[in-house]
Amino acid sequence: MAGTKRITQETFNAVVKENMEEFAMEREEAVQDAVKQFESQGVDLSRIMKEDSDDDVTAVLVAAIDDLSRAVAEQSENSQRVNSLLDVIKMQCDVDLAHRCFAASRQAYPLLAQCCRKYTLDVDTFRLSINALAALLTGQPDLIDTPMMEFLVQRLQPADLANDIVSALLTVVTQSCIKHESNRQQFVALGLIPTLTKLLVMYGTHSKVVKDICVTLKTLTLDDDIRVPFGKAHDHARTIVEEAQAVTNLLKVGSDHRKDLGTLTEVLSCLVKLTVRNEYCQEVVDLGGLKLCLSILLDDLDNQVFFRNW
Repeated sequence: MAGTKRITQETFNAVVKENMEEFAMEREEAVQDAVKQFESQGVDLSRIMKEDSDDDVTAVLVAAIDDLSRAVAEQSENSQRVNSLLDVIKMQCDVDLAHRCFAASRQAYPLLAQCCRKYTLDVDTFRLSINALAALLTGQPDLIDTPMMEFLVQRLQPADLANDIVSALLTVVTQSCIKHESNRQQFVALGLIPTLTKLLVMYGTHSKVVKDICVTLKTLTLDDDIRVPFGKAHDHARTIVEEAQAVTNLLKVGSDHRKDLGTLTEVLSCLVKLTVRNEYCQEVVDLGGLKLCLSILLDDLDNQVFFRNW
């Protein structure tokens, strides 16, 4: 938000420490007092770690980032050590936005991006690198850069990738696109849409991957970036339907997973986002989509969750 005041984690920690040392406050009271002080001044504290504001706790994340940076720089062959550090960073980033912002302020993004490239051939370390990057980017899509987008699209080219690796890569893409129109447009320009439809064909029998592909496709059709007056959500939906022929593939996958309501709901939800024109709706009907939906409803009349979605 324009005009919002922000402070660093270090500034907040210093005020808490001052309250404890100079006013003999307990840490909980010191934190509450610091929060009141800053909020009265109109400071946005959403990106500040409050409960974990003391140096001993923030040091865990700092140490993990610094140790990983050294291990990568020294070409460490101790993959177990690298994996444990990546796991710590991911767990810390999973806590909340404040932890992710603090990690970003310690240059976690370029470090994790480097790990993704460096450990591409090491399946376990690559998986942990991608998962940690996805956690860091959640709520922080501005962090990602074009070289990393190019890397992600390249790695997603249909190949013999493990299902969980594909899902992890898709999660990074999705988190990079939420509330970020520029990133969405850049991914589309890099050829993400045809890549996703090819993956849908290749991994069509794997429900988790199918759901993640559908989520990513839907994300490309969002219009949720308040910084941009006019997005390209409609254009992206048109490209997905007309150029990538996604309707045919989605209906086939939906038919294959008709007994799996979780996957089926995600597939049909994706179709809803894509049918932004009358001719697209007609295409769904012509390809048997309406009959599929009706047969599914008749097969499971008692499923209220499914009915609420449709």
